[in-house]
Amino acid sequence: MFIFRLFRDILRNGPIKGWKMQDGYSKWLIFIFIAILTYKPVVHIIGIF
Repeated sequence: MFIFRLFRDILRNGPIKGWKMQDGYSKWLIFIFIAILTYKPVVHIIGIF
């Protein structure tokens, strides 16, 4: 739900104003969602070095 609301606000108001319209709870959920999606590729890349 929070991702749909973020995309809706970004499409209507642009990226900066759309991000500012989100409440703190939604921003933390978005950060956690991005962290979960990027965790495995980042660990894999770091493991190569």
